[in-house]
Amino acid sequence: ETKYQLHAKEFVRSMDVSKYDGIVCVSGDGVLVEVVNGLLEREDWRNALKLPVGMVPAGTGNGMIKSLLDSVGLRCCATSATISIIRGHKRSVDVATIKQGTTKFFSVLMLAWGLVA
Repeated sequence: ETKYQLHAKEFVRSMDVSKYDGIVCVSGDGVLVEVVNGLLEREDWRNALKLPVGMVPAGTGNGMIKSLLDSVGLRCCATSATISIIRGHKRSVDVATIKQGTTKFFSVLMLAWGLVA
């Protein structure tokens, strides 16, 4: 259970990945983004990325899990997502890297950018 914003990112960045078979996010897209960023900020990120990440929709938008479940003809609901995870269904997704100055951010779903006049 996360306690504050970026808690999932901090946890994943420092956890011992050898003790886990995977990560399941019961959340919306925000916690998934934190988990992905935590994995990719690790020194051993190549090894950490071998850890499967599952999602059970429990957020406001649930865009990523909806896209993944729709692509295999399943409804976007906790039951479908949980069964898919239990069955070991996997799919690779692209990750975008955004750099601005010294800040680096990773995105798996969407990116919005704008100019302020």
